[in-house]
Amino acid sequence: MPEDGLVERGPATLLAHGHDERLDHMYNALVRGDPRRTQRSTDRYLGRRGLRRPKVQ
Repeated sequence: MPEDGLVERGPATLLAHGHDERLDHMYNALVRGDPRRTQRSTDRYLGRRGLRRPKVQ
């Protein structure tokens, strides 16, 4: 985060994309919301299915 950057509480947005080695077959993912709420929702989803949170590499 830059020193002059302004950070405020509130909803966050994460945009990610991927593609093959030829820059073809591109896909995008957009996630918006409160990170704390999203984490709780994810934990409930995984818990109901008996799954663990995957490790991020």
